[in-house]
Amino acid sequence: MSPPTMRDQALLGQAGAADAYEFDDSKLKAYWKFDEGSGTVYNVSEGTEDLGSDADITMNGGTYSVATDMGDLGTGVTFDGTDDSGYCGSNLSQWNYISNTSGLASFFFWAKFLSAPSEETFIGTVYTEGTQIGLLIRIHSTMKMLWHISRGTDATRTISVSSGNNYIPDTTNWHSYCYTYDYGGSPPLHLKRDNANEITGNLASGTNTPSDSNNTYPMQIARRNVPGSEFNAHYSACEWSMWHEVIDSDTQDALYNDGAGREIY
Repeated sequence: MSPPTMRDQALLGQAGAADAYEFDDSKLKAYWKFDEGSGTVYNVSEGTEDLGSDADITMNGGTYSVATDMGDLGTGVTFDGTDDSGYCGSNLSQWNYISNTSGLASFFFWAKFLSAPSEETFIGTVYTEGTQIGLLIRIHSTMKMLWHISRGTDATRTISVSSGNNYIPDTTNWHSYCYTYDYGGSPPLHLKRDNANEITGNLASGTNTPSDSNNTYPMQIARRNVPGSEFNAHYSACEWSMWHEVIDSDTQDALYNDGAGREIY
């Protein structure tokens, strides 16, 4: 028997009909549950714009079947901050929708940060500015989160936004984070933690036109492309979704689900 589709799940609900929510997954590019017991973390999106197996995460290490304390979610994976990492295939163009002149994206994820970093790469297709093109989300020692989109033509960025210190509130609990980005929006970037605590950010001053060329690297998870210091993020991951749209407040509410989390399928 085939597994239930998104709309079957919406009708049945994850914990009964009262909890049902019908997601519009047409713009869902990648959906990683991190509930595998070993090996590849699969992109399980069923959306019209699904990136398919090109967005599967090839893992290097990782501790699997890590328990979460969200009532509606399963297990996750821990990256140890030393030599655990992942990457998504070799297709550079599939992430251009985030960083190009039509940039439009959302990223909703659950994470438990397990130690204060020095300056960690959380996820990204670049590791610095300059001639690199793409997305970078960093975690800083002061427990702030930073979102960058690099233009690739000089040392300036299209956008560079900091949450401010202590936005990551602790190293003991799971929290949800939601980034939404619209290059043409005003303001273009919004960040929420636990469906609240909103931060907004504007484009860089001066020249900020993004590049329509391919991203520099495949999507990297918990690592940066710097020889000798590739692995540097220490956190647990569960239930990540990337979208080619700004997901609305109803979708964000449903994914957060009063702190219990909610599976899309």
